Amino acid sequence: MYLVQKNHIRWKTLAEYKILLRLARLSKNVYNTALWYINDHYDKHKTYLRYEELYKIMKGQDPNYL
Repeated sequence: MYLVQKNHIRWKTLAEYKILLRLARLSKNVYNTALWYINDHYDKHKTYLRYEELYKIMKGQDPNYL
């Protein structure tokens, strides 16, 4: 048997909730894009794409990266 904890967050306004949803979506987009770049680089070169190189790629080209 697994124990599960659920947290219900109550927001003061709908605007705060919408901001949280937008930030969560942007975070998901950045994560998925980074994962795609890492996988693509590994398929082409058979080496891992380091953080420093990934940062330069995403900062310069990717519209999802803020």
